[in-house]
Amino acid sequence: IDPHAALAMLMKTGEVENGSVRYLFPVSKTTNDPYLSQQYALVNMNVFSAWDSTFGDTAIVIADVDNAINIDHEDLKNQIKFNWGEIGIDANGKNRKNNGIDDDGDGYVDNFEGWDCVGDVNEAVGAPLQPNNNPRPREASMNHGTLTAGCFIAQGNNALGVAGDAFGCKFIPIKAAGSDGGISGGYEGIYYAYT
Repeated sequence: IDPHAALAMLMKTGEVENGSVRYLFPVSKTTNDPYLSQQYALVNMNVFSAWDSTFGDTAIVIADVDNAINIDHEDLKNQIKFNWGEIGIDANGKNRKNNGIDDDGDGYVDNFEGWDCVGDVNEAVGAPLQPNNNPRPREASMNHGTLTAGCFIAQGNNALGVAGDAFGCKFIPIKAAGSDGGISGGYEGIYYAYT
């Protein structure tokens, strides 16, 4: 039962003249992630003290513009800020995630879970960019974005892996590298995050 409702019920009986709800505040918050003790940066940044106040807020969205982000990773898949304008069924009965239409009118087709600003091209040899809606790495060696995303947004309290310092927030994964791994779509990635 809601404590405020319980108090209101007691007050209505006439047996209680005055009352207030008592709040308990935890002394220290931490998570149950098994590798938390190995995250030395959380100690260096005094994150545990910050967690006594907040783990973050889903209204805060952080963009990660990097070489690629494995958004299927167990600690990242629940942290994505989905673009709900590209999710659901369109007027023709097709799934908006892959109908080839910019359903929300933001200039990006089917960008429901992030964006790839470069595509699968080798931009180091001058190949033109081929943006698409898949921010995942195409090669195992392209894991820097997954690691950086884990540092700030890895899901906490899921008894898996690590906890990001702002795991209560959401993030937009933005791939800004082609097949050579160099960041060539950084500007485009920042612009995508801004829009």
